[in-house]
Amino acid sequence: MKPLSLFSIIVLMLCSVQCAGQQVTPQKPNGLKKFNKAKYSELNEKNSLKYTENDTIYEIKEESSYFLELKRSVGNRFIKYYSYHKSNLSLQEEGQSFSEMPIGIRKVYDGKGTVIKEFNYDENYSFSVTDLITKLKREKQIDLNEEKYTVMRHLEKGKPYYFIRYPFNKISLKYIKIDGSSGEIVFDKFLYPTE
Repeated sequence: MKPLSLFSIIVLMLCSVQCAGQQVTPQKPNGLKKFNKAKYSELNEKNSLKYTENDTIYEIKEESSYFLELKRSVGNRFIKYYSYHKSNLSLQEEGQSFSEMPIGIRKVYDGKGTVIKEFNYDENYSFSVTDLITKLKREKQIDLNEEKYTVMRHLEKGKPYYFIRYPFNKISLKYIKIDGSSGEIVFDKFLYPTE
């Protein structure tokens, strides 16, 4: 089975129906942030919709009904994403992910720039992703900003956990499970392929 790309994961997050959005009292417009179509056209002519500016990597995608802009700092895996309505180029959604995992607050806007829904992906996780990165770097010499690490979150019977998977050597993977409330390592074990 072919692994999903970061773009595919973010599109799935944008279209997700698993996490019910909380209805929010509409907030005042956000200044009507707009998609920079001129920059997009300029980049499109160069066949390069990915560029680096001031230590920030930008990537722009065009979908059938929206434009998607991804940005992250060089050397880390925190990605901010913004989708824009194609009809008027105003901000449609914004959020953040780490290692293809949604984190933080995702906001959904109407065409006038008013927040109409919010999703809090950190609601059950008092032990933050930043805490997780610091802990694993200090205790296990693991840098989760390296691409070889897969980081996921999951609720088991209402209890939050982080799961980290990575290749340890040519024949085995290592799995670490961490409590999303306390930061306690629940298990740290190898998985060998069965043939």
